[in-house]
Amino acid sequence: MAHSDWDATEVIWRLTNALNQLQFNRFEDVTFTEIATHGTISRDELVGRIRQLRVASTSEPSLRARSVLIARPGDRVTVEATLAMAEGGTTVVTTSFRVPRGVRGVHDLVVRGGRERYRYRARSFDQLVAQLNGGEHPDDLVLEGLGRTRLRPQDVIVRGRQGFSIQIVR
Repeated sequence: MAHSDWDATEVIWRLTNALNQLQFNRFEDVTFTEIATHGTISRDELVGRIRQLRVASTSEPSLRARSVLIARPGDRVTVEATLAMAEGGTTVVTTSFRVPRGVRGVHDLVVRGGRERYRYRARSFDQLVAQLNGGEHPDDLVLEGLGRTRLRPQDVIVRGRQGFSIQIVR
C-alpha cells in the first residue's frame, strides 16, 4: 500500500527503484522482456496512526496501558494497538507472541509502522530478489524486541511509534 498527499503517480518510484536495483545489480546481467503491474486507487485515506497501546501477559492478564509489563519465559504477551484513522474513528489491532525461554532482565519493545527500504545489501542475485520481495511495508504493524522483528500486515498504512518494557522474572 502507498499513500500520497499529492497524487497517485508519486508512488511510482517504488517500481522504478526495484527495476533499477535489478538492472544495475553487480551479480547477473538482466534483460527485461515484459513488465506488468496492477493496482487500485482510492480516494479514501487508508492511514492509521498508533494512538494507544494496551498490553498483557500470562503473568499480568489484564489488558491495559502500562510502561512496564511483568512476564515470565514462556508467557504469552498480548499487544493491542489502537489506530486513529485519518478519516475518523479508530481501528484496534491485537497480536500476541511468546516470551522466549532463557531470557532475563528488562527489554524494550517498540510497536511502529513499517518502513520503506531504500538500500539493499545483498550478497547474491537471489538475495537481492528476496530483499525486493520481502521486508517491511508501510501497511505492516511492526513489533520489535526480544531479538526479533514481527510483521503484522494491515488493511491500512500504519504510522507512528510507541513502546513499552517487559520485565522478565522467574
